Amino acid sequence: MKALEVSVDESSIGNNNNQKKPFFRRKKYLFADTICGCCCCCVTVVPLLFFFFMFIIAWAQTFPATKFTNVKYDVDGTTLHAYLATPANPTKNTPAAILFHAWNGMSEEVTYFADRLAEEGYYAIAPDLFRNTATTGTNILWNILTVLTVSETRMDADSDAAFKYLKSIQDVDETRISSGPGFCFGGTQSLKFAARHKLAATVTCYGTYIRELQDADAAAWGKLKEGGGPILGIYGMDDTSPSPEQAKKFEEALVKNKLKHNITIYEGVGHAFIQPGYHKDSQSKGHATAVKAWNQITRFLKDAFNTNSSSTGSNRRALSVVPYVVPFHISLYHKLQCALKCSEDYFTHTGHWTQHHDKQERSNIRTMRNKFF
Repeated sequence: MKALEVSVDESSIGNNNNQKKPFFRRKKYLFADTICGCCCCCVTVVPLLFFFFMFIIAWAQTFPATKFTNVKYDVDGTTLHAYLATPANPTKNTPAAILFHAWNGMSEEVTYFADRLAEEGYYAIAPDLFRNTATTGTNILWNILTVLTVSETRMDADSDAAFKYLKSIQDVDETRISSGPGFCFGGTQSLKFAARHKLAATVTCYGTYIRELQDADAAAWGKLKEGGGPILGIYGMDDTSPSPEQAKKFEEALVKNKLKHNITIYEGVGHAFIQPGYHKDSQSKGHATAVKAWNQITRFLKDAFNTNSSSTGSNRRALSVVPYVVPFHISLYHKLQCALKCSEDYFTHTGHWTQHHDKQERSNIRTMRNKFF
């Protein structure tokens, strides 16, 4: 009888332990078969879960920016939103202003002051740069993520679209439009916008972008050096970002470039002190300064708009300046500075934190909490 031959793979003998084990099985420890592996998983997974739940909570506190907008327009198939304040009795060739919101998106801050400009007889538009997502200033995590991730190119395109929409209004005087006022994050945006367009005036309130304008020969000046109109910068003596020293260097560069300007550093205040709550509440601690600063803005715009666009002395120069496009790393730097400073305010109870003295803002926060919790 012929012997039965059996083929045996010798390499498999004694190597049963090397067989791949299924991932979804009961582990010796919580996440792994070794203490070291389990600890590493805990160090990685637990923080990720924590930030995931924090993100969900932050997302739950957002709301459509259309809560604070009243006009919309289509650009390349995309619907954009903005808040438009219209003067009670507009006439032909009415001046106008473009306002830029702070780090939390569309809010009462920018719409309130747009309405104040309409009372002065101007059109005022505030574009939604975060595309229909907004939240309260206290939603720190969401605001940080938004500021750091929003595309600068997209914001430029959206603010340009708002500019085009504003100029399409029959009574608006295209030669008398200001970039700003912009507040904090918006203060940086107003300077960037003015660097791309030749405008009648520019108003920036405590935006960090002045760091790029401390050198009179910097390319960041863009169209600002074309003499598009006077520049108003408002800052707080107790602010750290931007600091009073940065504001003074900005002023020195303005002088060197022979640009008409007014740089004012207010004593006894820090960041974000021009707020609806302070402006409305005569009993609030910051009322006097907020009113004084806002009155300075309205006087400045009145003077700028009343100046004949064909003759502003040395401030008007026939230059061919290319609109300035902010490099990615510069944009990211100022986004980071904004995120750090605005977040800090809520832990030091300064700056943006003080806006919640406004009863309406506190009411909005309670409403959003009740809605989602």
